[in-house]
Amino acid sequence: RILWFIHLRWLAAAGTLATLLFGNLVLKLGAPFVPLLGLVAFLGLYNLVCQLVAKGARLHESPGSVRRSSLFANLQIALDLIALTLLLHYSGGAENPFAFYFIFHIIIASILLSPRATYLQSLLAIVLFNGMAVAEGTGLISHIHLRNFLPVELNGTDYVLALQAVFTT
Repeated sequence: RILWFIHLRWLAAAGTLATLLFGNLVLKLGAPFVPLLGLVAFLGLYNLVCQLVAKGARLHESPGSVRRSSLFANLQIALDLIALTLLLHYSGGAENPFAFYFIFHIIIASILLSPRATYLQSLLAIVLFNGMAVAEGTGLISHIHLRNFLPVELNGTDYVLALQAVFTT
């Protein structure tokens, strides 16, 4: 299952790169290309490391392998949630409809992890998303509005607060 998860991440990295190129070159959204490309490269690099570790560690062949596999899966999901948060921040923040992609990681967590670990990963997703939205809304970090995507900037509005409530529930 961990190798399946790693294969999914390769698809996600390719899809993210394609979306970045399409959004900037075709739709002219004006997302900051260098940080987003750097995040895609980071995603690919840590996925390569995960793949090498998974193939070399023989997680399924030794005593204690369930615990190591669980820790490895938890680490990957946490890194994915952090990467997704950063990708969102640089591409519209809470305004970006890809924010709902957090649900895929929670579904994967429910497949790979214990119920307790899944709840903890869900809590991490909630903290990351809401932390990003609050930090952008209060000006603690800059908000990047994608031109040609939404006619008005929604950052710091009641809409974003409602979105945070929906996301959290």
